[in-house]
Amino acid sequence: MKRNNLPGKNSPLQLAVWQHQIGALTKLNNGYGDSGFHQMEHNSRLHQAVLYNEIEDARFLIKNGANIELTNIRGETPLHIAASRGFTEIINLLISKKAKINPIAEGRTSPLFLAVQNRHIEAAKLLINNGAHVDFENLNGDTPLHIAAYNGLTEIEKRFQFLPQQILIMALRK
Repeated sequence: MKRNNLPGKNSPLQLAVWQHQIGALTKLNNGYGDSGFHQMEHNSRLHQAVLYNEIEDARFLIKNGANIELTNIRGETPLHIAASRGFTEIINLLISKKAKINPIAEGRTSPLFLAVQNRHIEAAKLLINNGAHVDFENLNGDTPLHIAAYNGLTEIEKRFQFLPQQILIMALRK
């Protein structure tokens, strides 16, 4: 059984993750939480669980040794993926397991940058409240605050646009 929106072949482990087959995950995992990669994106098993917001699968994989800092071919950690999709429960899980809050992926993008770029305000607030850098610049010189303004995120833009950046940072952390 192949997910309709995924190219390439699906491994038995990926099918177990997608179908919530914890017993099969246990058998297939054999204690190696991050050794299986999706052929097209080079995502780890944990990346795949996060990609589909499979919180229980992510918990299982982390408990069994998945590396929460492992990056895919684009340099994204599972936190990048969770932030880009606005999956706050998984963001909380990764933060509780001490995931680095400011890892940098291809294009010098951080999880906060991806959350803001994809208009996931609650995910952005969660990352900021846990120490994400709002003033980190990507390769284009944009910060998450610039992207918020470009995207018309009025909750951020209108309320704080005239405040100095340090005040803005403190306000967003509340």
